[in-house]
Amino acid sequence: VDDDGNFLQEGVQLIELATALLCPRLVAHAVNKLVMPAVDDENALDLIELARMHDLERLEQRCVDVIASNLHQFVVDNEQFIELLAEDSASILQGGDINVADIPLAAEIRSSMAKLDLGAAERIELNELLAACKDRALARLATS
Repeated sequence: VDDDGNFLQEGVQLIELATALLCPRLVAHAVNKLVMPAVDDENALDLIELARMHDLERLEQRCVDVIASNLHQFVVDNEQFIELLAEDSASILQGGDINVADIPLAAEIRSSMAKLDLGAAERIELNELLAACKDRALARLATS
C-alpha cells in the first residue's frame, strides 16, 4: 500500500497473475478497483506500458488522459515519454504501414487534449510541445 492508501503494486501483480491464469474477470477487477484509481502523473507512463502489454484499453485510455492533462510535465526532458513515442513509431515502421500520419500515442494524447478546457494559446503550445517530442522520437529512431 502506498502513501495514498492505493494498492497499485498489488493490483499490477494481480493483473500479471490473473493474466497467466487466464482469468479475465479477475484482471478487470484488479484494473478497475486497484490500478485505475491510482493512475497519476508519476506512474502513467509505466502503467500505459502495462496496459498495452495486456491489451487493457480502459487503463491505457486513463493513462493517456492523465498524460494529456499534465502534458507539460511529460514533455520536458522526459526520456521515458520520448522512448514510448519512439517505440510506437518503430511498431508502425516494422508493420510497414506507410499510410499512418501520426504516432498512435501522440494521436491519442491530442484526442484527449481536445476534451480538456484549454484556451487557444495553451492548446497551440501543447500541440507544439507534443510535435517537438514526436520529432525527437523519430530522430532517435532514425539513429538507432
